[in-house]
Amino acid sequence: MRLYEERTRAYGELAAAQDQLVRTEKLRALGEMASGVAHDFNNLLASVLGRAQLLMRRVQDPQQLQWLRVIERSALDGAQTVRRLQEFTRIRRDQPMVPLDVTLVVRGALDITQSRWREEPASRGVVIEVRTELATVPPVLGDAAELREALTNLILNAVDAMPRGGTLTLLTRAGDEQVEVAVSDTGIGIPAAVRDKIFDPFFTTKGPQGTGLGLAMTYGIVSRHGGVITVESQEGHGSTFRLSFPSAALVQAPTPPPARAEAGPVRPLRCLVVDDEEPVRTMLADTVESAGHHATVVEDGAEAIARFRAEPFDIVLTDLAMPRVSGLQVARAVKQHAPHVPVLLVTGFGVELSPEERLAHGVDVVLGKPLQIQEILDALAEAARNAPPAAPEDKPWPSST
Repeated sequence: MRLYEERTRAYGELAAAQDQLVRTEKLRALGEMASGVAHDFNNLLASVLGRAQLLMRRVQDPQQLQWLRVIERSALDGAQTVRRLQEFTRIRRDQPMVPLDVTLVVRGALDITQSRWREEPASRGVVIEVRTELATVPPVLGDAAELREALTNLILNAVDAMPRGGTLTLLTRAGDEQVEVAVSDTGIGIPAAVRDKIFDPFFTTKGPQGTGLGLAMTYGIVSRHGGVITVESQEGHGSTFRLSFPSAALVQAPTPPPARAEAGPVRPLRCLVVDDEEPVRTMLADTVESAGHHATVVEDGAEAIARFRAEPFDIVLTDLAMPRVSGLQVARAVKQHAPHVPVLLVTGFGVELSPEERLAHGVDVVLGKPLQIQEILDALAEAARNAPPAAPEDKPWPSST
């Protein structure tokens, strides 16, 4: 009897592992397929968003400003949709994860969703009772914004599953080197026939109002945190989603960087702008020059390397994906010739580079398309603060080339 039970348990664990592997590969395949499309959309949105934000700095008419805000909001919404598609294949982040108290993250997600589980149901005469069993737990390594998004998705799904009201329960507890978070509802439950599909992208049981991205995003976030998500459900009795993360009790939080002292006036910069997409490179050049800097614009990586070796530049903004010579090759050539010159890598692929990889490739900052011009201006301001004083023989620059 014991042998039978052990084999049954082992079979169940193997089946669960295979199911998780298949689901992960589905998400990865979708993300790889969407990657090229995302790049093209991000290039289009970069031009639209950049031009709109540049105009918003010049236009005074309130009606025209409102129209520009609509364009800006639409471009940002489009960028968010592309970003969500790219998230399916991400297994790491640009920024290092830090120790977090998941109990605080749970409370934050509850605060964010309060209107959905309290005010909105109350306006329909429906009551959703919220219960919390939030124990003191060890920290986990993570990204607070991502974990909040994952829990927000689960809370909203739980609320949607209780159209006539019910009980929403959130629980945290510590296990053997694990921290568990559970989100339970007393709603309609998930039919057994579709339970294996709920984490697939674009699968939804909500009809036209559902995107089918929420649980797929949640699955990706939990996986990136080294965690596991499971679901238990019974039709007519509700569902429980369990998230389990490895404990980081022995990890110390990094010390915050020292406050930066106020810098004095800075001089204009000589900026080399490299992008094979004409609308993007002209937008970047206009943004650079709107801040009082000079932009030299080229459309090819090889030409950029030649210009950099022939002329003095204070900073380089280069696209990543270009024919023949990539942005990473440009960055390495720049650092070989002038190690002190910062390189900003601009990309629409959602590429992530760790600090070690940025150092190895000669990249100082990675900016994702579509760029908000304030990101560019902040990067230029930082470079200008750190730039050496202009040489006495420096002469005024001609107009953009």
